[in-house]
Amino acid sequence: LKDKKIQCNASWEQTMRIIQGDPRYRAIPKLQEKKQIFNAYKVQRAKEEKEEMRQRQRKSKEDLEKWLQENDKVTPTMRYRRAEELFKDERVWNAVPEMERRDIFKDVQFYLDKKEKEEARVLRKKNIRALAAILAGMPEVTVETTWREGRKLLAENTAFLNDESLQNMDKEDALIVWEEHIRGLEAEEKAEKEAEALREKRQCRKRREAFQQMLDEMYKMGVLNCHSLWRVLYPTFAKDPRFTEMLGQPGSTPLDLFKFYVMNLKERFDYDKRILKAILKEKKFTVEAETAYENFLKQVKDDTRTADIPVCNMKQCFEALVERAKSKEKDRMKEESRRVS
Repeated sequence: LKDKKIQCNASWEQTMRIIQGDPRYRAIPKLQEKKQIFNAYKVQRAKEEKEEMRQRQRKSKEDLEKWLQENDKVTPTMRYRRAEELFKDERVWNAVPEMERRDIFKDVQFYLDKKEKEEARVLRKKNIRALAAILAGMPEVTVETTWREGRKLLAENTAFLNDESLQNMDKEDALIVWEEHIRGLEAEEKAEKEAEALREKRQCRKRREAFQQMLDEMYKMGVLNCHSLWRVLYPTFAKDPRFTEMLGQPGSTPLDLFKFYVMNLKERFDYDKRILKAILKEKKFTVEAETAYENFLKQVKDDTRTADIPVCNMKQCFEALVERAKSKEKDRMKEESRRVS
């Protein structure tokens, strides 16, 4: 029965005319058994034919779906009526019933729409990266460059001209990339200016510290004290690069630092002087015009309050007291001379 390709809807009489000449027909002697086998075959063959039909229909649908997806004429916006006009003579189109064909056509349109959007998204992302890379390699583009000037520069750029997708890039996307690039340049320029300002600030601080160190050295050498004058020491300052390097820089000037330094020395000297005078008063020792410095030191050096008083302040205080004593002596002599006369 299978070899003779007997169909499930064949009658017993039709089947007999086809198979009774086959030697295998006589292998089963009883007619009743033959009919039983024939009926069982028909049931099985009906199932097989139904499955074969289902497989053919499924394949026809798959073939139509694939054919529509690959057909350049099909677009996400095409109407079904237009598709019917274009494909009415195609075997693959007619192999599927219209109701199912409509469903497949809608599914394909949805697929194509999604595909186009994904391809557009990927292309947009690629173009954005490509344009950003090209701009990054164009040193002639600065924060001052306008978008109009930028378009002219791009029109002369080989990499841009050789990329067809960039030629068709969305203008708004291109403008966004341009603005982001300019903002990046502005951020870089701002960071560089801030770094430069910080470097200059540090350099200025180092120059001030160097000048301050020079003042300390001059103080330790006795060249500078609380009574020093700028105009007197200026020739000395002018020979030292630690002074000349400060000229013209913002912030405190050498003169400002000198005044602050001398003012601090004056404040320290006045404080130290008060301590020394208090010690002398406690010991009831008076510095006269003829008092020797050594005698002055003997009176004050053992007092713990003089431990932090610099030697220069000690000496200047002594000299101030001697000058005061001389002045008093001079005034006294004048007064006596006036009385005698």
